[in-house]
Amino acid sequence: MKYLTLAMPPAKPFTSWNGASHPWKPVAKREHSNGNGSLMRILPVVFYHKTLELSNLIQRTHQVSRITHAHPRSQMACGIYISIAACLLEGLAPKQAYLEGGQNVREIYSQPPYASEMANFKRIFSDKLDELPEKEIQSDGYVISTL
Repeated sequence: MKYLTLAMPPAKPFTSWNGASHPWKPVAKREHSNGNGSLMRILPVVFYHKTLELSNLIQRTHQVSRITHAHPRSQMACGIYISIAACLLEGLAPKQAYLEGGQNVREIYSQPPYASEMANFKRIFSDKLDELPEKEIQSDGYVISTL
């Protein structure tokens, strides 16, 4: 049985803002700042899928992710998740939503600053995530493992 690890809450964005700078200024841009915190909080953004074009929905998703997780890897994970969730809300079956949701964002993520991160998502974009053996599923709090 796999167990999830618990991470500390992202206090830095809230304790570091003194009102002098913009509250949307990203905090964690380092590569090692790719925990699953923004991914766990991002799902409500999907409800904009009816009112925003996909590119704008993904841009909004990135803005929300950047509040606590500004590295492109975290933003991509959130964008992929939202794209798949939007397909589910449109009534697609889970496998089809995974396939179509991933396909919908490939062009966005083939552009800078995200293109250099694509190799980290090769398992997600393989279109075979559902074939992954349980023993290869990690539950370590890393954003890609969580996705």
